[in-house]
Amino acid sequence: LRDLLSHSTAACCDAGGGEHNSPHFPKLLLMSATFDKHRYQQFFEHAGARVATCAIRSAGSMLRTVLPETKVRVHYLEEATQLLRAQGGIAGPQIERIMLACTAAASASDYAAALMAMGGKLDGDWHALITALVLAMDRRERDRTRRFLVFLPTYADLEAQHAALLAAAVDLEIVALHSSVNVHECVAAMDAPQHSGRHVFVATNIAESSVTIRDVSVVIDTCRALQVNWDDASMRTTSGVVWCPRAACDQRAGRTGRTGTGEVFRLLPRAMYAALDKYEPAQLLLSGLHAELLKLASVRGGGLDPAALLSRCVDPPPPARVTAAHGALVRLGALDRQDCTGTAHATRYGQMLASLPVSLDAAWLLVESGRRGYLREATLLAALSATSPLPIMQRMNEQARYGAALTRYHSRPGALPTDRSVVLLANLAAVLHYENGWRRELAARRLFERLRSGDGCGSLSISEIADELGLGVRTRTPPPSPEENAWCATREISASAARRALDTSDVLLEALEKCAASPAFLRLNRALPPETGRSATALVDLIGQTRAAEVARLYAASMGIA
Repeated sequence: LRDLLSHSTAACCDAGGGEHNSPHFPKLLLMSATFDKHRYQQFFEHAGARVATCAIRSAGSMLRTVLPETKVRVHYLEEATQLLRAQGGIAGPQIERIMLACTAAASASDYAAALMAMGGKLDGDWHALITALVLAMDRRERDRTRRFLVFLPTYADLEAQHAALLAAAVDLEIVALHSSVNVHECVAAMDAPQHSGRHVFVATNIAESSVTIRDVSVVIDTCRALQVNWDDASMRTTSGVVWCPRAACDQRAGRTGRTGTGEVFRLLPRAMYAALDKYEPAQLLLSGLHAELLKLASVRGGGLDPAALLSRCVDPPPPARVTAAHGALVRLGALDRQDCTGTAHATRYGQMLASLPVSLDAAWLLVESGRRGYLREATLLAALSATSPLPIMQRMNEQARYGAALTRYHSRPGALPTDRSVVLLANLAAVLHYENGWRRELAARRLFERLRSGDGCGSLSISEIADELGLGVRTRTPPPSPEENAWCATREISASAARRALDTSDVLLEALEKCAASPAFLRLNRALPPETGRSATALVDLIGQTRAAEVARLYAASMGIA
C-alpha cells in the first residue's frame, strides 16, 4: 500500500495533478479503535506521503460529556478486594493467595516480571473472587434490568465460572458467549420478556466487539485472552492464554456506561496493569507466513520478492520464519524454486490453493480430496473449519451429553471433544444426517405437493427437480421453522449451523469451478452420494467405511499443512 500510494502520488505530480488536497491525488483511509496510529503515521511519512490523523470520539465518550450520569468508573484488584473484604464476600486466605500471586515474582518496580511469572491461567481462587464480586455488585445494583459482563480467556474458564455462579445464586440468569454458540441468538433470546431478571454474561473476547449487549452496568475483566500463534520450534500453530493489551481492555470497558453509570473491575493491581503492552502484536508476527507468501507469489504478473516485501512491513516477521515457510511451500509443490533474483512464482497448483477463500490447510484438503473423488466431504469439512458455531450442540457444563453426541456421529466410543479431527468428522456426519433426513424429506414433500397439485409440473426441468430435492446448488432460505428446530434438537444439531455449513460448501464448490487452474477432477465428483437411509447417523454408515477412513486420513494429513 505504501509503495502504491507513493508511486500513484508521484505519477499524479508528473501529470500536473496539483496540490496534495487535490481530488486527483490518491487517498488512503485507515481506521481502527485499537491500533498505534503514530507507528502507521511514521511508516507512510517515510515514503513521502502526507499523513493527517483524526481522533474520532466514540458515541459513548460523547454521551458521557453531555450526560455525566453515564460515566464509567474503573477499579483495579486492590479496590475489588477491599470491597469484598468490607462485605465479607470471600474468605481472607483466598484474597491473600490472589494478591500473593500478583506480586510474588516482582520487585517494587518489576511488574512486567510479575506478569510473566503469574501466567494467564485462572484457578479456583480467581473464580471464587469473580463470583463474590458478581454477588456483591448484584446487591448494590438495584435495577435488575442492568446486566453484568465477565470476560474470561478460555472455554474451560467459562464452564468453571458458569458452574460457580449457578451454584452460588439461583436468581441470576447466567449466559455463556463463546464461538461454540450463536452469540447473537443467545443475546436476542435474553431480550425476550420471559427473561426479565438479572443477566450475567460470561464471555471470551468475542464480546469485545462482535456482539452488542445492551444495558451493561458492570464489566469484570480478567485482562486475559486466548491467543493463537506460530511456534517456530514445533513448526505448528499453538494457542495459549496471554495478557491482553491495554487497548483491548479499553474496548472491553467500552461495553458499559452507554445508558447509565458503568463500573469496570480489572482483576490486576493498578501498577501491574500499567505494565501491560499498550497494543496487541501484529497478526503477521503470530503467523507461520505460508498463506501470506503463497498469496504474494500468486499475484498476477509475478515479479514480486515476497521476502523483501515482508521485510519492509510495519512489523517485519523474522527472516528465518519467512525462509522456513518458503521451503515448506516448495516441498508442497505450491511454489517454484526461488531463482537468483529472489522472486517467487506460484505453480498452477499453488495458484489454485491461493484462490480458494479458506485457510491453506483447508484448501489443500479440498484439492487433494477432489483428486481422489471425495470433494463433497472435503467441501463440507472445509466449510465446517470456518463455521462458528459447529452444528453439533455444545451446551455449557454438559460435556457427557456432548461426548455422547460426538460418539453417535463419529461412531468412536469415548470420542474426545478436545480432538479436533474427532469434532470435525462428527460434525460432518451430523450435517450429512441433517441433509439426508430433514433437507431431502422436506424437499421430497414439497415436490410431491407440487406434482400432485399440477402447479407447473409439466414444465419442471431435471435441474429444477434436483434443486427441489436439495441436490443442486442451494439458495438462501428463510430461518429454520419451529418444526425443523425441533427435529434437529432431538438429534443434538443446530439447524442454523447445519444450514450455514451446507451453504458455505456450495460457495467453496463455486470458487473451485471458477478457479483459473480449472481443476478437471470436478467432473469426477458429480455422482450422488450412496443411499444410506434417513436414520443413519454414524459417518461410516453415511458414506461407507472405506470412504470414511480415507476422508479421515486426508483430514489428518491436512492438519500438518501450515
